[in-house]
Amino acid sequence: MSEYLSPGVYVEEIEIGGKPIEGVSTSTAGFLGECERGPTTPRLISSWLEYQRVYGSFFGSDKYLPYTVQGFFDNGGQRLFIGRIVKTNAQIAALKLSKDAEEALTVGAVGEGSWGDRVAVKITPGTFSGFKMSLFYWKEKPGSLFDPDTDLLSKPRPALSEIFDNLSTVESSSDYYGKKVNGVSNLILISKGSTDSGAVPEVGHSGTVQDADAGSVTLDNKASDTDDAYSGLRIEIARGTGSGQIRTITGYYASAKKASIDSDWDTIPDSTSGYNICLLKFLSGGIDSLIHQGIAQDAGTNTITLAGNASDEDDTYIGTNVVIVSGTGSGQVGTITDYKGSTKLAAVDGDWAVTPDDTSVYNIIDISPDLKQADYDRTDTNEPGKRKGLSGLSEIDDISIVYAPNALAVNGLASSLITHCEKLKDRFAVIDCSQGTADVSSLNPRSSYETKYAAFYYPWIKVVDPQTGLLRLIPPGGHVTGIYARSDTERGVHKAPANETIRGAIDLEFQITKGEQDILNPRGVNCIRAFPGRGIRLWGARTLSSDSLWKYVNIRRLFLFLEESIDEGTQWAVFEPNDEKLWARVKRTITEFLTRVWRDGALMGSKPEDAFFVKVDRTTMTQDDIDNGRLICIIGVAPVKPAEFVIFRIAQFTGGAEVS
Repeated sequence: MSEYLSPGVYVEEIEIGGKPIEGVSTSTAGFLGECERGPTTPRLISSWLEYQRVYGSFFGSDKYLPYTVQGFFDNGGQRLFIGRIVKTNAQIAALKLSKDAEEALTVGAVGEGSWGDRVAVKITPGTFSGFKMSLFYWKEKPGSLFDPDTDLLSKPRPALSEIFDNLSTVESSSDYYGKKVNGVSNLILISKGSTDSGAVPEVGHSGTVQDADAGSVTLDNKASDTDDAYSGLRIEIARGTGSGQIRTITGYYASAKKASIDSDWDTIPDSTSGYNICLLKFLSGGIDSLIHQGIAQDAGTNTITLAGNASDEDDTYIGTNVVIVSGTGSGQVGTITDYKGSTKLAAVDGDWAVTPDDTSVYNIIDISPDLKQADYDRTDTNEPGKRKGLSGLSEIDDISIVYAPNALAVNGLASSLITHCEKLKDRFAVIDCSQGTADVSSLNPRSSYETKYAAFYYPWIKVVDPQTGLLRLIPPGGHVTGIYARSDTERGVHKAPANETIRGAIDLEFQITKGEQDILNPRGVNCIRAFPGRGIRLWGARTLSSDSLWKYVNIRRLFLFLEESIDEGTQWAVFEPNDEKLWARVKRTITEFLTRVWRDGALMGSKPEDAFFVKVDRTTMTQDDIDNGRLICIIGVAPVKPAEFVIFRIAQFTGGAEVS
């Protein structure tokens, strides 16, 4: 109650009646799958071009996510969260930048995987202050590192370049790298190193010409004593004769502080010319899947000792690669052909080209391209804001459609998608059939995936591959989810997403006849069919549920829309006094919302009373419910069902006779 302590006129604002409920979005999708590059925490994408900037483009013969994302946007989708999937033990590529032998900054790829090893970082002095960072990403790593800014002829050219100038390590500065790079770059994230002072990383060293004819320079005392520390870096003549010329260091000799360059200067610089040696290096350490490390034991008999965390089960590592990452023979690969758990020995398939020494470190890398169910679930990432895979999609409330291309190819993934939807109760899963399923008599997904929270689509579709110009077979789910979004936007979630043209589809893997669909439709298989003169259309709208109340996709998704909208729109009622006034406001709030839904054509009935009812009073809750803080509201709605079977009954009648 307000306090009135002195005479006067008081004007107060109060709330009466219901509060408006805003309908939630039903067309925001969440896709899971492999990408060329990019972050692994889910990120919102609003166009195909934005996807290419963040996650790259098409790659690999069995990587379907880019094609399905393009199909989603081509068919009317507008908002899409991407959950990039990698092996659970994949690692991020990184590069440590130093200042006076101390680590100043660490540059790391935005996501795990070996793609980060194809990101090059170039550090030069800033145009006005600080330092300038140039980033280059190659789809295929070049044979040798070159500077794309100055070497315009070397190939392959970078697929993506980014430039950030005048960067500062001072947090209060408007040019602070955390503001200008992190969250802006599609390639890297920068973090502080071991130096607490926020030192600017070394942008290079200056030197003096020692012997121009021999193509060498003398570095100053700040140069590293490590052999080959500057191999691959560039030397620029900053002043004097030959100013502007650039050469690359091919070898560095710490003992003599000399650096050899790749050729003689076009114009021999004088003895007072100064050099800038600017950092230009690849990130390194990106691994798609690291299992264990080991030490070389006996190169002659091709055995290695695995690390102590190796499994004791026999044959655990058969078929995986052994890669030497340091020591003699670095870079060589052998495949494990046998594993003896008791003695921790693994035989490889042949002698090394160069015999490794007994101190060589091995990475044992899983070479199988197949992802596992655990890689999609990612229950290991349970920290808020850092969740990945399905765990990451769980904390995004906007998502209403979930999809993973070719989910049946990953054992247990389809069940994970369905369980995800059934647990959250605010989203719907789209499942593809398996590629090459020609026998329709054996196709019965409902026997394995009985649920009202998913729909199944058959067969695969053919699209034009932008890389080759040829037809490519892909799963249809991305195009189907785009149709969901298009139908929701144009007609509403109550309209069955069927009898819609699939944009971008050129042909089908199998041509489905009416007789075949007569078998598949009652089993909950939604067919995609080609009709002469009408194109390729989505010709089914059933869920995987055998319950007749929930057999249509639009009915299930309409109730998801109603439930989520009412849930979010009545949060204001929590902790309000649980009395008749609150009940009346809640009833009016929901009634006004359902009336609007009825007027949009989503509910049956010629008047609102025939379309729905809302009850919240003493008949819906007992005194015990009230005493325990429960407000119980019962809502009934009459949804509009699709005209799946349109029947015209035609009969002859005698001319002139009266027909009633």
